[in-house]
Amino acid sequence: MIKKILILLCCPLFIFSQTTYIPDDAFEQALVNLGYDNQLDDYVATSSIDSVTVLDISYLGIYDMTGIEDFVSLEILWAYNNNLTLVDLSNNPNLIEVNLMFNQLVYVNLNNGNNYNIWYCQLMFNPTLTCVDVDDPAYAYYAWAYDSDPNGNAIPSFTAGTCPPPPVGCIDQNACNYDPNATIDDGSCIFPTSGTSQITACDSYDWNGQIITVSNPYDQVFTNAAGCDSTHTLTVTINNSTSTLTDVISCDSYTWLVNGQNYTSSGVYIVSGTNSSGCLETDSLVLTINNSVSYTDTQTACDSYDWIDGITYNSSTTVPSPTSHTINAGNYYYYPATLSINVGDTVYWINDGGYHNINFDNNTLTGQSFNNPVSFSTSPTTSSNMASYIFDVPGSYN
Repeated sequence: MIKKILILLCCPLFIFSQTTYIPDDAFEQALVNLGYDNQLDDYVATSSIDSVTVLDISYLGIYDMTGIEDFVSLEILWAYNNNLTLVDLSNNPNLIEVNLMFNQLVYVNLNNGNNYNIWYCQLMFNPTLTCVDVDDPAYAYYAWAYDSDPNGNAIPSFTAGTCPPPPVGCIDQNACNYDPNATIDDGSCIFPTSGTSQITACDSYDWNGQIITVSNPYDQVFTNAAGCDSTHTLTVTINNSTSTLTDVISCDSYTWLVNGQNYTSSGVYIVSGTNSSGCLETDSLVLTINNSVSYTDTQTACDSYDWIDGITYNSSTTVPSPTSHTINAGNYYYYPATLSINVGDTVYWINDGGYHNINFDNNTLTGQSFNNPVSFSTSPTTSSNMASYIFDVPGSYN
């Protein structure tokens, strides 16, 4: 007895779906709206379109009708009022109606082997359409609608597959490689570029030989790697160096608040540093030191004596000789703030900078009296040497 064994092999079955390339988003969106596609991904299932007989995609801003070649059952095509420049219907043999009015056509291929069935073909209002490939030029001239010149001559030429290829290139006049002879854009347009940057400098900035001294945006035009203009805008902030000059006459010594140094001899002193903007600050001091003079006057008199200070002395005493004092004035300070004054002493006020006056009356911040033995004030000034005063009343002064 012979037994037969049946062995079943199970193999997976793979079905690959053919797709059609639709690069124009407006064209593909129309197919989505009509239910032939479900997403914008540049592809549509060929099986969804190869049985379509009527297609109206007018007024949709379509530039490229690539993919129409797989609508092999198409009979009626309405695609007027778009932006089409090149249309190839050579793979659509069942066409009977074609409407391509109001586009920007340059070339149309209607050499589909069945022109006699196309009883309605509207190509008018395409003034740049120069050539149409057809099965029978005589039939096309007779049966179809197209633009004519004022003499009634057809503007496009109908040829039996011998149209020269339309010139392609960059057709955007704003591009630096614009080709005035091209009628179909090949995507090669290169456009000028631009860029911006910022810089902060002290006093001036040298930008490729352009010396800039004022804060402002500035433009320079270069050539980019593609050979087009590249405009760069540089926003420049100029911070200035600063300097001060102080002219001081002082007795015996002078303490310069800029550096805290005490000077005892005349001269020109310069200190360099950095101001609040990060630039150079130069402070100069022209200093004149006058030395005090003191002497001892010994007098012997009967009963009383009138001395040079205008006081009559009735008893023996020692009176200090007159001396000189210097006070530095600045924003909200006078240094020293308190002086002990003898009769005949002279005080010099030095302006360290700003607009100041001398006020021995009342405190301008609190309104309270200084209660000085002598009360007086001066007018505000920016002068380095504000004032001097010889005191005839001794005491402590604020």
